[in-house]
Amino acid sequence: MMGQVMKFTRKTTTIEVEGQTVHLLEASEAEIQNYGQSFHDIKGRPVKSKMVDARVSLIQLCVVGENGEKILDAPGHASEIREWPASVTKKIHAAAAILCGLDDDDEDSHEKK
Repeated sequence: MMGQVMKFTRKTTTIEVEGQTVHLLEASEAEIQNYGQSFHDIKGRPVKSKMVDARVSLIQLCVVGENGEKILDAPGHASEIREWPASVTKKIHAAAAILCGLDDDDEDSHEKK
């Protein structure tokens, strides 16, 4: 007989950015693995052109509406996010990275693999 599977709830947080409320949901392990793999080629080597969108990708993964539904995952949203001020994307990305347990070392390791 198999043991009971442990269950965990993903964390949420809310931040204020330039007078707007931004809701964030912690990414799942599967989402983080896909996020990291999306910056590498088939042989596991980093692809610089894909690294450009690392910040945008994490924002899309973690920003949610008040009820926890993803709101930036539709085609075209990445282009919209790229038009936001860099100070805004940096602040949202930093909060998302902390929420997901990613620090600068984790994200730098994507570039060095």
